[in-house]
Amino acid sequence: MKNVWFWRGVTGLVAAAISVFAVAQPVEISFYYPVAVGGPITKLIDNFAADFEKENPSIKVRPVYSGTYQDSITKALTAVKGNDAPTMSVLLSTDMYTLIDEDAVVPFDPLIRTPEDQAWLKGFYPAFMENSQTGGKTWGIPF
Repeated sequence: MKNVWFWRGVTGLVAAAISVFAVAQPVEISFYYPVAVGGPITKLIDNFAADFEKENPSIKVRPVYSGTYQDSITKALTAVKGNDAPTMSVLLSTDMYTLIDEDAVVPFDPLIRTPEDQAWLKGFYPAFMENSQTGGKTWGIPF
């Protein structure tokens, strides 16, 4: 159930970002997920993406199975340096500091605008959220 709320939250965040940039064309978002081989996990993520696309036909989700967690952070940082940054990545909470130092992540706080957004964010266990916050900002969302 938490994953359903995660994707609904992502919908809100992506919609907010789209409205900020006033994009008229369909939007493609890339989603890096740390898994090295196919199987049940990739099918699950593919299904999440398909469900999200059905609810949001103007947004195409491109899952990228990026290997181990170490492979994933390396690929994400390489993509950032090549001006092809992933829209979202599932990474370790400790990677937050590297991402901040490399200017490879933006905080979620400006996108959390409505009481519903705030309630959604408060629905996560506080300890999980603490792993996603530093300097008074929220840099990640537990998956």
